[in-house]
Amino acid sequence: MEMWRKQPTLMLFAAALASAQYSVILDQTPRQEYVPLGSSLILRCRLMIPQYQKLRVTFYHYSKNISDKVYNHSSNISITEKIAFEKTYTLSNVTYEDAGWYCCKVTTEIPSYKVVDSSRTQVNITTKNLVENAAYPPVVTSTQAELPKGEAASVPWWMWIIVGASAFALLLLLVICILLRRRCHKRRATHSCRWKEEVGRRSESSRSTCGDYFTGAAS
Repeated sequence: MEMWRKQPTLMLFAAALASAQYSVILDQTPRQEYVPLGSSLILRCRLMIPQYQKLRVTFYHYSKNISDKVYNHSSNISITEKIAFEKTYTLSNVTYEDAGWYCCKVTTEIPSYKVVDSSRTQVNITTKNLVENAAYPPVVTSTQAELPKGEAASVPWWMWIIVGASAFALLLLLVICILLRRRCHKRRATHSCRWKEEVGRRSESSRSTCGDYFTGAAS
């Protein structure tokens, strides 16, 4: 059932793509264009040229001449003035072989000989996402529609406060532990010194008593 629904969509898309037309301007500005496979490519040679009575327009694909036509103009002309000139050439049902560099050249032959060239434009033939977007349109969730760009990845300000307070508490606890450890070592050192002094006093006291005893015994 699902495939039966998709087939008409794909058929309509293919028909629309076949009748689609894409214009590519060939002027003094280099460009890079993308044209769908199977569509019609319209090359527009758009240049500022001197007024003319007779000229030749040539379209090129790379260095290959793909069109060469002569045009006449019978009205009064001024050699010093320039006019906006545009002629087109159409490629139907383009394929991958039609990709590449395009340019055009306008050659005025009468009343004076002058050549005006366009810059090169790169045309890429692509099928990326054309059929997929037609059969499966993108789905936007309510969260994506409501949240501005970049807001979903931001961190709330209160989270930073909690992190800062936790770091301060850990630092304070570390300082307290160091101070208590130093105080404990100091107390142990003081107690050890007192104990050594007490032992020394007791030793001296016992020695004097024994000496007195032997002295008394001798007398």
